[in-house]
Amino acid sequence: MKSIIIIFIIVIIFFLIWLITFSVNIRNKQLKIYKIFSTLDVLLYKRIKILYNMMDIIKKYNKLEFEDLNSKLYDYIYEYYNYELNKKVEINNEIFLDIKRILLVSVAYPEIKKDLKYVRYEKQIERCNSSILVMSERFNLEVTEYNKQLKSLSGKLYGKLKKLNSYKFLMVNL
Repeated sequence: MKSIIIIFIIVIIFFLIWLITFSVNIRNKQLKIYKIFSTLDVLLYKRIKILYNMMDIIKKYNKLEFEDLNSKLYDYIYEYYNYELNKKVEINNEIFLDIKRILLVSVAYPEIKKDLKYVRYEKQIERCNSSILVMSERFNLEVTEYNKQLKSLSGKLYGKLKKLNSYKFLMVNL
């Protein structure tokens, strides 16, 4: 009888150790995803802000062609923090073609290349785009690992207990 109680206590202790270890592991993954998510959020905002600043320079050369984009960027900047990340990514993907359109202005108006602010903004856009690419890849990698853990038998049990949901991937155009 005593040996059955001892075995039962040992099983309970192993279960508690497993539960604590698994919950800490899941929580660490959630924190990693949140940290990357936050960094990506800042980068997406920064890209829109840089584009808006570039528009101020471009307006000197061609005001009418980009008036619609200028007002769109202005709205995005001031409403940005009211959106969910998926909406922010969607907004950035919408203006992706506009980025190319803006960068082509330097071909149509070579004198823009002489504007040091414009050149600086161009470099900032390139750095920002490469950072967004790296962070979105990291985000998707962490999400994949997290979702795999939730799909395991222990993950399903723990996920139901804690009411956890899987994360979705982000597709950011650059």
